[in-house]
Amino acid sequence: FADAQCSDQFIQFMTECLEDRLYLEGQTIINQNDEDNASLFLISQGTVDLLQSGRGRVCQLHQGDVFGELAVLGIVKKRTMTVVATSFCHMRTLHQRVVMRGLELFPDERRKILLQAIKGDSSQSARDLAIESGDRELLLRLLAQSPLFGNTSQGFVEALAMKAEDRIYIPGEVVVREGSEGDSMFIVVSGAAAVYQFESESILAHGRPKPRDSLSDSASRARMRLGLLHAGGIFGELAALGILESRSATIEA
Repeated sequence: FADAQCSDQFIQFMTECLEDRLYLEGQTIINQNDEDNASLFLISQGTVDLLQSGRGRVCQLHQGDVFGELAVLGIVKKRTMTVVATSFCHMRTLHQRVVMRGLELFPDERRKILLQAIKGDSSQSARDLAIESGDRELLLRLLAQSPLFGNTSQGFVEALAMKAEDRIYIPGEVVVREGSEGDSMFIVVSGAAAVYQFESESILAHGRPKPRDSLSDSASRARMRLGLLHAGGIFGELAALGILESRSATIEA
């Protein structure tokens, strides 16, 4: 976070959410290919070995070192290495849900952190994020090829691209939420986003429709996945044009 030049307020928020963990010598902290643990670890005391299948011991980390950055940001789904304590270790951990909340409260920090995290990573996910972060030519091509803007003039497309703001979203992060107000349109430059919608009229209960007025809130309604948006996909155009005042679906990275 310091290398990304994050604000003092953001770093303070993260610091207050750190949890203490203790590990004994020889204890496994993370298993390679694990998908369940998406926390970041800061070594306050002790040393750990990083092990990888087929390579053995890759390196050793010490007090002050951090590991798990890519997993906590959702850039990788599986842990790429096994981490084993080589001495008594005092760790401070940061859970993914805390980071997600922090990025919601401090949206200006999202781009800084993700771009810093992918600098030294060569995975396909990192390359996708790097493309999204600054390829204006790609955005122009996607806009010109889209059904919505394909028949408009080149000057109009270029004007749209010039006004567009880059946004980077972590996997699992909600881009827009059904029912919320908004007037922005989004185009997927890289990656994919799922489209979800709650059943609007009724949900089935024992094979019979259940009246909508009996639903207390959206949590009790069935959420359906309607599709998946890839590069070039556009959503939010009705809100941007003022046809709809609220979002008709939830979009999740």
